[in-house]
Amino acid sequence: MNRGGSLALAILWATFVRTGFTQPADSEHWYEYSIDGVGCGYLHRVHSFGEDVVRTQTEEQLRIRRNGVSVQLRTSRRFEETEGGVALKASSTQVGDGATRSTILRFVEGTILITTNRFEGESTQTVGSDPGGWLTPCAVRRLVRDRLSSGSDWIEYQRLRLSGTPGTLQQIRMERLLDPPRTSTQSGADISCWRVHREGESLELLEWRDDQGLLLESELDTGLGPIRCRLVERKQAISAADEPGPELMRSTLLEVRMMPSASDRIVTAGYHVRFKGPSDRLEALPLVAGAQRVRRLGQQVFEFEIDASRGSPATPDELVDPVYRTPSLALDSADPAIIEFTSRALESAPEGTLDRAERLRTSVDRHLQHKSLSSALASASEVVRSRSGDCTEHAMLLAAAFRAAGIPSRVAIGLVHTELGGGEPPAFVWHMWTQGLIGDQWYDFDSTRRHRFDGGHLLMGLDALSNDAAGPNMATLLGLVGRLRVEVVMIDGVALETSKESS
Repeated sequence: MNRGGSLALAILWATFVRTGFTQPADSEHWYEYSIDGVGCGYLHRVHSFGEDVVRTQTEEQLRIRRNGVSVQLRTSRRFEETEGGVALKASSTQVGDGATRSTILRFVEGTILITTNRFEGESTQTVGSDPGGWLTPCAVRRLVRDRLSSGSDWIEYQRLRLSGTPGTLQQIRMERLLDPPRTSTQSGADISCWRVHREGESLELLEWRDDQGLLLESELDTGLGPIRCRLVERKQAISAADEPGPELMRSTLLEVRMMPSASDRIVTAGYHVRFKGPSDRLEALPLVAGAQRVRRLGQQVFEFEIDASRGSPATPDELVDPVYRTPSLALDSADPAIIEFTSRALESAPEGTLDRAERLRTSVDRHLQHKSLSSALASASEVVRSRSGDCTEHAMLLAAAFRAAGIPSRVAIGLVHTELGGGEPPAFVWHMWTQGLIGDQWYDFDSTRRHRFDGGHLLMGLDALSNDAAGPNMATLLGLVGRLRVEVVMIDGVALETSKESS
Protein backbone atom coordinates (compact mmCIF):
# COMPACT_ATOMS: atom_id res chain seq x y z
CA MET A 1 0.00 0.00 0.00
CA ASN A 2 1.33 3.44 -0.90
CA ARG A 3 1.66 5.64 2.14
CA GLY A 4 3.90 8.25 0.61
CA GLY A 5 1.54 10.17 -1.66
CA SER A 6 0.59 12.98 0.70
CA LEU A 7 4.18 14.18 1.06
CA ALA A 8 4.28 15.06 -2.63
CA LEU A 9 1.12 17.09 -2.05
CA ALA A 10 2.64 18.73 1.05
CA ILE A 11 5.78 19.63 -0.89
CA LEU A 12 3.70 21.28 -3.62
CA TRP A 13 1.39 23.15 -1.24
CA ALA A 14 4.19 24.37 1.04
CA THR A 15 6.03 25.88 -1.91
CA PHE A 16 3.13 27.04 -4.07
CA VAL A 17 3.63 30.50 -5.49
CA ARG A 18 3.39 33.00 -2.62
CA THR A 19 3.18 36.45 -4.15
CA GLY A 20 3.96 39.59 -2.15
CA PHE A 21 1.43 42.12 -0.87
CA THR A 22 2.26 44.88 -3.33
CA GLN A 23 -0.92 46.05 -5.04
CA PRO A 24 -2.29 49.61 -4.72
CA ALA A 25 -4.60 50.56 -1.85
CA ASP A 26 -8.37 49.92 -1.94
CA SER A 27 -7.96 47.28 -4.61
CA GLU A 28 -9.16 43.80 -5.47
CA HIS A 29 -7.41 41.40 -7.82
CA TRP A 30 -7.96 37.84 -9.01
CA TYR A 31 -5.23 35.49 -10.23
CA GLU A 32 -5.40 32.12 -11.96
CA TYR A 33 -3.07 29.29 -10.88
CA SER A 34 -1.90 26.62 -13.32
CA ILE A 35 0.62 23.77 -13.29
CA ASP A 36 2.15 22.88 -16.66
CA GLY A 37 -0.68 24.70 -18.41
CA VAL A 38 -3.51 23.00 -16.48
CA GLY A 39 -5.70 25.33 -14.41
CA CYS A 40 -5.74 24.32 -10.74
CA GLY A 41 -6.87 27.22 -8.57
CA TYR A 42 -6.96 30.92 -7.85
CA LEU A 43 -5.57 33.69 -5.66
CA HIS A 44 -7.95 36.45 -4.54
CA ARG A 45 -6.46 39.55 -2.90
CA VAL A 46 -8.18 42.55 -1.32
CA HIS A 47 -6.47 45.61 0.14
CA SER A 48 -8.65 48.14 2.01
CA PHE A 49 -8.74 51.01 4.54
CA GLY A 50 -11.19 51.46 7.40
CA GLU A 51 -11.20 53.19 10.81
CA ASP A 52 -7.43 53.81 10.83
CA VAL A 53 -6.85 50.13 10.06
CA VAL A 54 -5.38 48.90 6.79
CA ARG A 55 -6.35 45.32 5.93
CA THR A 56 -4.67 43.02 3.44
CA GLN A 57 -6.61 39.82 2.79
CA THR A 58 -5.78 36.92 0.50
CA GLU A 59 -7.47 33.64 -0.27
CA GLU A 60 -5.86 30.82 -2.24
CA GLN A 61 -7.62 27.72 -3.49
CA LEU A 62 -5.84 24.79 -5.10
CA ARG A 63 -7.30 21.64 -6.63
CA ILE A 64 -5.18 18.71 -7.78
CA ARG A 65 -5.73 15.02 -8.39
CA ARG A 66 -3.96 12.38 -6.34
CA ASN A 67 -4.02 9.06 -8.16
CA GLY A 68 -7.30 10.07 -9.79
CA VAL A 69 -8.90 11.39 -6.58
CA SER A 70 -9.59 15.13 -6.43
CA VAL A 71 -8.09 16.96 -3.43
CA GLN A 72 -8.85 20.59 -2.59
CA LEU A 73 -6.75 22.83 -0.36
CA ARG A 74 -7.53 26.37 0.74
CA THR A 75 -5.52 29.04 2.56
CA SER A 76 -6.70 32.46 3.72
CA ARG A 77 -4.56 35.20 5.26
CA ARG A 78 -5.40 38.53 6.85
CA PHE A 79 -3.04 41.26 8.05
CA GLU A 80 -4.14 44.37 9.96
CA GLU A 81 -1.94 47.42 10.55
CA THR A 82 -2.34 51.11 11.27
CA GLU A 83 -1.97 53.71 8.53
CA GLY A 84 1.38 54.48 10.14
CA GLY A 85 2.58 50.92 9.52
CA VAL A 86 2.25 49.51 13.05
CA ALA A 87 1.34 45.81 12.97
CA LEU A 88 -1.81 44.95 14.94
CA LYS A 89 -2.95 41.45 14.09
CA ALA A 90 -2.44 38.73 11.49
CA SER A 91 -4.06 35.38 10.84
CA SER A 92 -3.69 32.36 8.59
CA THR A 93 -6.17 29.53 8.07
CA GLN A 94 -5.42 26.38 6.11
CA VAL A 95 -8.07 23.84 5.16
CA GLY A 96 -7.21 20.54 3.51
CA ASP A 97 -9.69 17.72 2.94
CA GLY A 98 -11.50 18.25 6.24
CA ALA A 99 -8.54 19.30 8.39
CA THR A 100 -8.37 22.93 9.52
CA ARG A 101 -5.48 24.80 11.14
CA SER A 102 -5.91 28.44 12.13
CA THR A 103 -3.13 30.62 13.52
CA ILE A 104 -3.56 34.15 14.91
CA LEU A 105 -0.64 36.49 15.60
CA ARG A 106 -1.17 39.49 17.89
CA PHE A 107 1.53 42.14 18.16
CA VAL A 108 1.62 43.43 21.75
CA GLU A 109 4.32 45.72 23.15
CA GLY A 110 7.23 44.23 21.26
CA THR A 111 6.12 40.60 21.53
CA ILE A 112 4.18 38.30 19.23
CA LEU A 113 1.43 36.19 20.79
CA ILE A 114 0.59 33.15 18.67
CA THR A 115 -2.74 31.37 19.12
CA THR A 116 -3.25 28.16 17.18
CA ASN A 117 -6.63 26.49 16.82
CA ARG A 118 -5.85 22.83 17.18
CA PHE A 119 -7.56 19.46 17.23
CA GLU A 120 -8.88 20.15 20.73
CA GLY A 121 -9.07 23.70 22.09
CA GLU A 122 -6.41 26.37 21.66
CA SER A 123 -2.79 26.86 22.64
CA THR A 124 -1.10 30.24 23.04
CA GLN A 125 2.64 30.79 22.82
CA THR A 126 4.62 33.98 23.35
CA VAL A 127 7.46 34.19 20.85
CA GLY A 128 9.84 36.35 22.87
CA SER A 129 10.47 39.72 21.32
CA ASP A 130 9.26 40.79 17.93
CA PRO A 131 12.36 40.12 15.76
CA GLY A 132 11.98 43.54 14.14
CA GLY A 133 13.42 44.66 10.83
CA TRP A 134 10.55 43.21 8.80
CA LEU A 135 8.05 45.07 6.64
CA THR A 136 4.28 44.98 6.85
CA PRO A 137 2.29 44.40 3.64
CA CYS A 138 1.71 48.15 3.17
CA ALA A 139 5.39 48.88 3.71
CA VAL A 140 6.30 46.25 1.11
CA ARG A 141 3.84 47.82 -1.32
CA ARG A 142 5.37 51.27 -0.86
CA LEU A 143 8.92 49.94 -1.10
CA VAL A 144 8.30 48.09 -4.36
CA ARG A 145 6.42 51.02 -5.90
CA ASP A 146 9.11 53.54 -4.92
CA ARG A 147 11.99 51.36 -6.09
CA LEU A 148 10.32 50.78 -9.44
CA SER A 149 9.65 54.51 -9.83
CA SER A 150 13.31 55.29 -9.16
CA GLY A 151 14.47 52.77 -11.78
CA SER A 152 16.20 50.51 -9.27
CA ASP A 153 17.51 47.16 -10.44
CA TRP A 154 17.09 45.43 -7.07
CA ILE A 155 14.72 45.41 -4.08
CA GLU A 156 15.44 43.73 -0.74
CA TYR A 157 13.39 43.32 2.44
CA GLN A 158 12.36 40.89 5.19
CA ARG A 159 8.83 39.61 5.72
CA LEU A 160 7.18 37.79 8.61
CA ARG A 161 5.90 34.27 8.05
CA LEU A 162 2.25 33.79 9.01
CA SER A 163 2.16 30.01 8.55
CA GLY A 164 4.54 27.06 8.67
CA THR A 165 6.68 28.52 11.46
CA PRO A 166 4.74 31.73 12.22
CA GLY A 167 6.69 34.63 13.66
CA THR A 168 9.96 33.83 11.86
CA LEU A 169 11.56 36.01 9.20
CA GLN A 170 12.31 35.40 5.53
CA GLN A 171 14.69 37.52 3.46
CA ILE A 172 13.42 38.50 -0.01
CA ARG A 173 15.63 39.88 -2.79
CA MET A 174 14.29 40.95 -6.19
CA GLU A 175 16.59 41.54 -9.18
CA ARG A 176 15.44 43.18 -12.42
CA LEU A 177 16.11 41.09 -15.54
CA LEU A 178 17.12 43.19 -18.53
CA ASP A 179 16.91 40.14 -20.80
CA PRO A 180 14.04 37.99 -19.41
CA PRO A 181 13.52 34.43 -20.70
CA ARG A 182 10.16 35.45 -22.18
CA THR A 183 7.84 38.41 -22.42
CA SER A 184 4.79 38.83 -20.24
CA THR A 185 1.47 37.46 -21.43
CA GLN A 186 -0.12 40.69 -20.15
CA SER A 187 -0.37 43.82 -22.28
CA GLY A 188 1.27 47.10 -21.32
CA ALA A 189 4.34 49.16 -22.14
CA ASP A 190 5.88 49.50 -18.67
CA ILE A 191 6.22 45.87 -17.62
CA SER A 192 9.41 44.70 -15.91
CA CYS A 193 10.57 41.17 -15.13
CA TRP A 194 12.15 40.30 -11.78
CA ARG A 195 14.00 37.27 -10.44
CA VAL A 196 12.94 36.72 -6.82
CA HIS A 197 15.25 34.98 -4.34
CA ARG A 198 13.48 33.73 -1.20
CA GLU A 199 15.72 32.83 1.71
CA GLY A 200 16.03 29.07 2.20
CA GLU A 201 14.56 28.24 -1.22
CA SER A 202 16.61 27.37 -4.28
CA LEU A 203 13.91 27.45 -6.97
CA GLU A 204 13.86 30.50 -9.21
CA LEU A 205 10.68 32.60 -9.11
CA LEU A 206 10.08 35.08 -11.93
CA GLU A 207 7.62 37.97 -11.55
CA TRP A 208 6.29 40.48 -14.07
CA ARG A 209 5.06 43.80 -12.63
CA ASP A 210 3.71 47.08 -13.95
CA ASP A 211 5.25 50.46 -13.13
CA GLN A 212 3.15 50.73 -9.93
CA GLY A 213 4.41 47.40 -8.60
CA LEU A 214 1.22 45.45 -9.34
CA LEU A 215 1.95 41.78 -9.90
CA LEU A 216 0.79 40.76 -13.38
CA GLU A 217 2.07 37.19 -13.40
CA SER A 218 4.67 34.91 -11.84
CA GLU A 219 6.31 31.62 -12.79
CA LEU A 220 8.09 28.97 -10.73
CA ASP A 221 10.14 26.45 -12.69
CA THR A 222 9.66 22.94 -11.25
CA GLY A 223 10.00 19.35 -12.36
CA LEU A 224 6.20 19.19 -12.49
CA GLY A 225 6.24 21.89 -15.14
CA PRO A 226 5.97 25.65 -14.66
CA ILE A 227 3.67 26.80 -11.86
CA ARG A 228 2.10 30.05 -13.05
CA CYS A 229 0.04 32.72 -11.32
CA ARG A 230 -1.61 35.19 -13.76
CA LEU A 231 -3.83 38.26 -13.27
CA VAL A 232 -7.25 37.54 -14.81
CA GLU A 233 -10.92 38.42 -14.44
CA ARG A 234 -12.83 36.98 -11.48
CA LYS A 235 -14.83 34.52 -13.58
CA GLN A 236 -11.74 32.99 -15.16
CA ALA A 237 -9.96 32.65 -11.80
CA ILE A 238 -12.89 30.87 -10.16
CA SER A 239 -13.28 28.66 -13.21
CA ALA A 240 -9.68 27.45 -12.79
CA ALA A 241 -10.51 26.21 -9.28
CA ASP A 242 -13.48 24.26 -10.63
CA GLU A 243 -11.28 22.27 -13.00
CA PRO A 244 -10.25 18.70 -11.98
CA GLY A 245 -6.66 19.93 -11.74
CA PRO A 246 -3.42 18.21 -12.76
CA GLU A 247 -2.58 14.67 -11.71
CA LEU A 248 0.07 15.16 -9.02
CA MET A 249 0.92 11.76 -7.63
CA ARG A 250 1.55 9.92 -10.89
CA SER A 251 3.74 12.73 -12.17
CA THR A 252 6.04 12.35 -9.14
CA LEU A 253 6.49 8.57 -9.38
CA LEU A 254 9.90 7.09 -10.24
CA GLU A 255 9.79 3.62 -11.76
CA VAL A 256 13.09 1.75 -11.44
CA ARG A 257 14.08 -1.21 -13.60
CA MET A 258 15.21 -4.42 -11.81
CA MET A 259 14.01 -3.21 -8.40
CA PRO A 260 12.51 -6.06 -6.30
CA SER A 261 8.84 -5.56 -5.49
CA ALA A 262 9.43 -6.60 -1.84
CA SER A 263 11.78 -3.67 -1.24
CA ASP A 264 10.93 -3.51 2.48
CA ARG A 265 13.07 -6.65 2.96
CA ILE A 266 16.24 -5.13 1.46
CA VAL A 267 19.04 -4.47 3.96
CA THR A 268 21.78 -3.08 1.70
CA ALA A 269 21.33 -1.40 -1.66
CA GLY A 270 23.24 0.72 -4.13
CA TYR A 271 21.77 3.24 -6.55
CA HIS A 272 23.02 5.57 -9.25
CA VAL A 273 21.02 8.80 -9.09
CA ARG A 274 21.14 11.21 -12.02
CA PHE A 275 19.83 14.74 -11.56
CA LYS A 276 18.61 16.61 -14.65
CA GLY A 277 19.67 20.06 -13.54
CA PRO A 278 22.43 21.94 -11.68
CA SER A 279 24.30 19.37 -9.58
CA ASP A 280 24.76 21.87 -6.75
CA ARG A 281 21.08 21.35 -5.87
CA LEU A 282 21.94 17.80 -4.82
CA GLU A 283 25.26 18.72 -3.23
CA ALA A 284 23.52 21.28 -1.00
CA LEU A 285 21.25 18.62 0.52
CA PRO A 286 22.15 16.60 3.67
CA LEU A 287 22.50 13.33 1.76
CA VAL A 288 24.96 11.59 4.11
CA ALA A 289 23.05 10.72 7.28
CA GLY A 290 21.62 7.67 9.03
CA ALA A 291 21.87 4.60 6.79
CA GLN A 292 22.92 6.52 3.67
CA ARG A 293 26.32 7.36 2.17
CA VAL A 294 26.80 9.26 -1.11
CA ARG A 295 29.68 9.90 -3.48
CA ARG A 296 29.90 11.70 -6.81
CA LEU A 297 30.46 9.61 -9.95
CA GLY A 298 30.15 12.32 -12.59
CA GLN A 299 28.96 15.85 -13.18
CA GLN A 300 25.32 14.96 -12.54
CA VAL A 301 25.55 11.37 -11.29
CA PHE A 302 25.81 10.28 -7.66
CA GLU A 303 26.14 6.85 -6.04
CA PHE A 304 23.82 6.28 -3.08
CA GLU A 305 24.75 3.42 -0.75
CA ILE A 306 22.18 2.29 1.83
CA ASP A 307 22.83 -0.06 4.76
CA ALA A 308 19.68 -0.24 6.86
CA SER A 309 21.51 -1.80 9.81
CA ARG A 310 23.84 1.14 10.43
CA GLY A 311 23.63 4.71 11.66
CA SER A 312 25.83 7.74 11.14
CA PRO A 313 27.82 9.72 13.73
CA ALA A 314 26.21 12.91 14.98
CA THR A 315 28.28 16.08 14.76
CA PRO A 316 29.48 17.67 18.03
CA ASP A 317 26.87 20.40 17.58
CA GLU A 318 24.05 17.89 17.01
CA LEU A 319 24.95 16.06 20.22
CA VAL A 320 24.17 19.14 22.32
CA ASP A 321 21.72 21.12 20.18
CA PRO A 322 18.40 21.45 22.06
CA VAL A 323 16.51 21.78 18.76
CA TYR A 324 16.36 17.97 18.54
CA ARG A 325 15.10 17.58 22.11
CA THR A 326 12.62 20.36 22.88
CA PRO A 327 8.93 20.57 21.92
CA SER A 328 7.87 22.69 18.95
CA LEU A 329 4.59 23.70 17.34
CA ALA A 330 4.76 20.71 15.00
CA LEU A 331 6.42 18.22 17.36
CA ASP A 332 4.61 19.18 20.57
CA SER A 333 6.13 16.40 22.66
CA ALA A 334 5.08 18.01 25.97
CA ASP A 335 1.39 17.66 25.11
CA PRO A 336 -0.38 15.35 27.61
CA ALA A 337 -1.70 13.12 24.81
CA ILE A 338 1.83 12.58 23.45
CA ILE A 339 3.19 11.85 26.93
CA GLU A 340 0.38 9.38 27.62
CA PHE A 341 0.87 7.63 24.27
CA THR A 342 4.63 7.36 24.85
CA SER A 343 4.29 6.06 28.41
CA ARG A 344 1.73 3.46 27.37
CA ALA A 345 3.85 2.31 24.43
CA LEU A 346 6.93 1.87 26.61
CA GLU A 347 5.25 -0.20 29.33
CA SER A 348 7.40 -3.31 29.91
CA ALA A 349 9.74 -2.18 27.11
CA PRO A 350 13.38 -3.38 27.13
CA GLU A 351 15.95 -1.09 28.73
CA GLY A 352 18.07 -0.46 25.62
CA THR A 353 17.45 2.86 23.88
CA LEU A 354 17.37 1.28 20.42
CA ASP A 355 14.84 -1.30 21.61
CA ARG A 356 12.67 1.41 23.19
CA ALA A 357 12.80 3.41 19.97
CA GLU A 358 11.72 0.34 18.02
CA ARG A 359 8.83 -0.19 20.44
CA LEU A 360 7.66 3.36 19.76
CA ARG A 361 7.95 2.82 16.00
CA THR A 362 5.67 -0.21 16.00
CA SER A 363 3.27 1.51 18.41
CA VAL A 364 2.85 4.46 16.03
CA ASP A 365 2.02 2.10 13.17
CA ARG A 366 -0.64 0.34 15.27
CA HIS A 367 -2.04 3.60 16.63
CA LEU A 368 -2.67 5.29 13.27
CA GLN A 369 -5.52 3.14 12.06
CA HIS A 370 -6.89 5.36 9.29
CA LYS A 371 -4.84 6.14 6.21
CA SER A 372 -6.01 9.63 5.33
CA LEU A 373 -4.88 12.92 3.83
CA SER A 374 -7.15 14.86 6.18
CA SER A 375 -4.43 15.30 8.81
CA ALA A 376 -1.95 16.84 6.39
CA LEU A 377 -1.81 20.10 8.38
CA ALA A 378 -1.79 18.52 11.84
CA SER A 379 0.71 18.67 14.68
CA ALA A 380 1.87 15.49 16.41
CA SER A 381 -0.67 15.91 19.23
CA GLU A 382 -3.49 16.30 16.70
CA VAL A 383 -2.31 13.13 14.97
CA VAL A 384 -2.24 11.09 18.17
CA ARG A 385 -5.83 12.15 18.90
CA SER A 386 -7.23 11.69 15.39
CA ARG A 387 -5.39 8.37 14.88
CA SER A 388 -5.25 9.08 11.15
CA GLY A 389 -2.70 10.19 8.61
CA ASP A 390 -0.19 9.26 5.95
CA CYS A 391 3.60 9.06 6.02
CA THR A 392 4.05 12.64 7.24
CA GLU A 393 1.82 12.02 10.26
CA HIS A 394 3.59 8.74 11.08
CA ALA A 395 6.96 10.50 10.96
CA MET A 396 5.90 13.49 13.05
CA LEU A 397 4.16 11.44 15.74
CA LEU A 398 7.17 9.14 16.06
CA ALA A 399 9.57 12.10 16.26
CA ALA A 400 7.46 13.68 19.02
CA ALA A 401 7.21 10.38 20.92
CA PHE A 402 11.00 10.03 20.70
CA ARG A 403 11.45 13.44 22.32
CA ALA A 404 8.89 12.62 25.00
CA ALA A 405 10.97 9.51 25.75
CA GLY A 406 14.21 11.51 25.90
CA ILE A 407 15.44 10.47 22.44
CA PRO A 408 16.57 13.40 20.22
CA SER A 409 14.81 13.30 16.85
CA ARG A 410 14.26 14.86 13.44
CA VAL A 411 12.30 13.99 10.31
CA ALA A 412 13.81 12.70 7.07
CA ILE A 413 12.40 13.45 3.62
CA GLY A 414 13.11 11.54 0.45
CA LEU A 415 11.90 8.64 -1.68
CA VAL A 416 10.68 5.17 -0.78
CA HIS A 417 10.05 2.22 -3.10
CA THR A 418 6.56 0.85 -2.57
CA GLU A 419 3.67 -1.10 -4.03
CA LEU A 420 1.04 1.19 -5.54
CA GLY A 421 -1.84 -1.22 -6.04
CA GLY A 422 -4.53 -0.92 -8.68
CA GLY A 423 -2.42 -2.76 -11.22
CA GLU A 424 0.28 -0.07 -11.15
CA PRO A 425 3.93 -1.25 -11.07
CA PRO A 426 5.96 -0.54 -7.90
CA ALA A 427 7.77 2.80 -7.89
CA PHE A 428 9.64 5.31 -5.76
CA VAL A 429 7.31 7.92 -4.21
CA TRP A 430 8.05 10.96 -2.06
CA HIS A 431 8.03 10.00 1.59
CA MET A 432 8.81 11.09 5.16
CA TRP A 433 10.23 9.05 8.03
CA THR A 434 12.05 9.66 11.33
CA GLN A 435 15.63 9.69 12.59
CA GLY A 436 16.49 9.18 16.26
CA LEU A 437 19.78 9.90 18.01
CA ILE A 438 20.79 6.69 19.80
CA GLY A 439 23.98 7.30 21.74
CA ASP A 440 26.08 9.29 19.28
CA GLN A 441 24.54 7.77 16.13
CA TRP A 442 21.57 8.85 14.00
CA TYR A 443 19.39 5.86 13.07
CA ASP A 444 16.47 5.72 10.63
CA PHE A 445 12.98 4.58 11.71
CA ASP A 446 10.05 4.19 9.31
CA SER A 447 6.79 3.43 11.10
CA THR A 448 4.99 2.70 7.81
CA ARG A 449 7.24 -0.26 6.93
CA ARG A 450 7.56 -3.87 8.11
CA HIS A 451 11.05 -3.45 9.59
CA ARG A 452 12.77 -0.55 11.37
CA PHE A 453 14.33 0.53 8.10
CA ASP A 454 15.24 -0.94 4.73
CA GLY A 455 17.27 -0.30 1.61
CA GLY A 456 14.28 0.94 -0.37
CA HIS A 457 14.80 4.53 0.86
CA LEU A 458 16.69 7.48 -0.63
CA LEU A 459 17.27 10.44 1.71
CA MET A 460 16.93 13.95 0.26
CA GLY A 461 16.38 16.23 3.27
CA LEU A 462 16.38 16.53 7.08
CA ASP A 463 14.60 18.86 9.48
CA ALA A 464 14.15 19.22 13.24
CA LEU A 465 10.80 21.01 12.70
CA SER A 466 11.72 23.65 15.25
CA ASN A 467 9.94 26.96 15.79
CA ASP A 468 13.04 28.92 14.81
CA ALA A 469 13.42 27.53 11.29
CA ALA A 470 11.33 27.61 8.17
CA GLY A 471 10.79 23.86 8.18
CA PRO A 472 11.92 21.45 5.47
CA ASN A 473 13.21 23.22 2.40
CA MET A 474 10.21 22.14 0.35
CA ALA A 475 11.09 24.42 -2.56
CA THR A 476 14.44 22.69 -2.94
CA LEU A 477 12.74 19.30 -2.84
CA LEU A 478 10.16 20.44 -5.38
CA GLY A 479 13.09 21.31 -7.63
CA LEU A 480 14.07 17.62 -7.59
CA VAL A 481 10.62 16.29 -8.47
CA GLY A 482 10.55 15.11 -12.06
CA ARG A 483 14.30 15.65 -12.47
CA LEU A 484 15.69 12.50 -10.87
CA ARG A 485 16.53 9.23 -12.58
CA VAL A 486 17.31 6.27 -10.32
CA GLU A 487 19.02 3.02 -11.32
CA VAL A 488 19.53 0.17 -8.85
CA VAL A 489 23.06 -1.31 -9.08
CA MET A 490 23.25 -3.55 -5.99
CA ILE A 491 20.78 -5.43 -3.79
CA ASP A 492 21.99 -7.15 -0.60
CA GLY A 493 25.51 -7.59 -1.93
CA VAL A 494 24.52 -8.76 -5.41
CA ALA A 495 25.70 -6.42 -8.18
CA LEU A 496 23.28 -5.73 -11.02
CA GLU A 497 23.99 -4.75 -14.60
CA THR A 498 24.21 -0.97 -15.04
CA SER A 499 23.79 1.24 -18.06
CA LYS A 500 26.73 3.13 -19.55
CA GLU A 501 24.91 6.40 -18.92
CA SER A 502 24.99 5.94 -15.14
CA SER A 503 28.73 5.46 -14.88
